[in-house]
Amino acid sequence: MLARTSAKPVSRKPPGVRRWFEWHSWVGVVTGLLLFIICWSGTFATISNELDWLTTPAMRVSAGETAPPDVIDIHDAVARAMPDATIINVWAPDRAHFAALVHATMPDGQMRHVYVDPASLEVTGSTSALTTQRFFRDLHMDFFGLLGWGKFAVCIFAIPLLISALTPLLFYKRWWRRFFDLRTDKGPKVFWSSLHKVTGLWSLWFALVIGITGTWYLVEETRLKAIDGKFALVDSYPLAVHQLAELNCEDSEELPFEKLIAAAQRHAPGLKITGASADRAGYFYVEGQTDALLVRDRANKMFLDPATGKVVYYQTAADLSPYWRWTHMADPIHFGTWGGLTTKILWCLSGLALSGLSLTGGWLHLQRLLNKRPGMRWRGTALAAGTGIAITLYCLAVAVVAAFTAGPPQGAAWPGVTLGTAVIGAIWFASTFGVGLSWIYCLRPRSLQRRR
Repeated sequence: MLARTSAKPVSRKPPGVRRWFEWHSWVGVVTGLLLFIICWSGTFATISNELDWLTTPAMRVSAGETAPPDVIDIHDAVARAMPDATIINVWAPDRAHFAALVHATMPDGQMRHVYVDPASLEVTGSTSALTTQRFFRDLHMDFFGLLGWGKFAVCIFAIPLLISALTPLLFYKRWWRRFFDLRTDKGPKVFWSSLHKVTGLWSLWFALVIGITGTWYLVEETRLKAIDGKFALVDSYPLAVHQLAELNCEDSEELPFEKLIAAAQRHAPGLKITGASADRAGYFYVEGQTDALLVRDRANKMFLDPATGKVVYYQTAADLSPYWRWTHMADPIHFGTWGGLTTKILWCLSGLALSGLSLTGGWLHLQRLLNKRPGMRWRGTALAAGTGIAITLYCLAVAVVAAFTAGPPQGAAWPGVTLGTAVIGAIWFASTFGVGLSWIYCLRPRSLQRRR
């Protein structure tokens, strides 16, 4: 891991302890920038829907005094306001002050996000499909695809994250007593070192949560790409272990939206429907929540024949095996959505801590190399840093192309991406490039060859 020189320092640590420390240091230096990019984008992804709410006036509504409308009211509101649009998906607002969301295809073929005030049932506006939420989710999930291997590239870093989180427990003496061991009286290097250690201890639980769920995503992607190509238990798509039979609806007239929703509610009165799709590979599809805890909405889903209203398949979280139940639990745990805004803020702050740890750990060890091991450097650092910059450039290029591909509003020349999304994306890229260039500057070989 280290490029050696004739100088061979004498370590005061036992060989086994020193080996764990070396592993921790090597992982931190070599993967530091890429881990930062992943954690940094994930931090924004956690609160991306809230960022959209802050920067998109159409999403902000007054909290109604009456019970929130169901998806039928939301669908009908858009159908009245945009009779030429094809409504694809309908989503009820998940909390007060948020507009309902409808995915609709315009006559020109462009997908738009249409927002509906749940109290007045008026359409408040629309945006392109590239929102802040979509931007950060696609970036954090798979680097905008990255030539088909983006999810592997992201998820594989769950392993070095777990190594970085667990190895200090093997070499940091009496770590359980060090949660408040912040040193401010020994100069800046000691301060930053102690801050790194204290922050790491307080963030240990979060690093384990993200590392474990990230490793699970790696397992899912491995199964999808290398084993049997399956991603769901039952669905109308081929990615499911049990694919529903294809419907032949060409000669049949579909029932109205409200009658299909009513049929779903009659079949499962305990299902709180939060979303519906008029065409999921031919089926009418609904999803929502039951009394099951800590699962995403599509753990509870129903497929109906749109011509007859007959329920073809209904699944609840209680029906699932531990494997598939965990599959639907990973997302709420990974992104902190299970507890509403409170857990989202906690996940965001913890994500900032992990982002900082990814950088400070590598920087601190570089300082140790300069002070104690002149002329020595970690192998692979230049390649890793260059890869991080290259991936960021790739994501920037894809984001710009996606903004223009999303299409402008009718009669406009500029993409329909909101100003808020554009500004937030620009800030993210500028800060990431700044950190990346600083990282490369710190890793340049001549800085590691200076003598004290």
